[in-house]
Amino acid sequence: MAKDMKCACYTPAVGGLEAGSKGGYKLKCNETYSQPGVSDVSVHESKAKIKVKKNEQIQSDSDMNMDIRPRDDGNCIWGVIDKVASPDKNYPAKGGSHCTGTGWKTYGKFKLTSSDGNMVAEFGIQTTKKTYGGTIIYGIQNGTKVMVAACLENK
Repeated sequence: MAKDMKCACYTPAVGGLEAGSKGGYKLKCNETYSQPGVSDVSVHESKAKIKVKKNEQIQSDSDMNMDIRPRDDGNCIWGVIDKVASPDKNYPAKGGSHCTGTGWKTYGKFKLTSSDGNMVAEFGIQTTKKTYGGTIIYGIQNGTKVMVAACLENK
């Protein structure tokens, strides 16, 4: 069964992203952005929030970075894992605990892999209270990877 994902999506890609499931995920574009690389894009769930900075939305290499923070005080990020580079690895993989609801921490070098004609990063976030899956999807435009969705598991 596909996992429900809450996404921020590039406006022209919404219809294609929401049509069916992608890589085991059912995507729902709760927010949209009109131009990649212009402003930061973020998605949140009850216990975690991710942000892809504008300079990470257009890629020429094979990895990407994102910022992650817990959503509230008393909730910590205990581990973040790159599911492409380490699909069988357990938490915590990157970082260590991060327990402030207002401060972002950058996690880097999430590997991009080919999937359904796109390039994707897949990750997991373990918080004090919940564990989330997530994906960042890049479409290929003229040989350049352009972010079309940033998604966090809807729990």
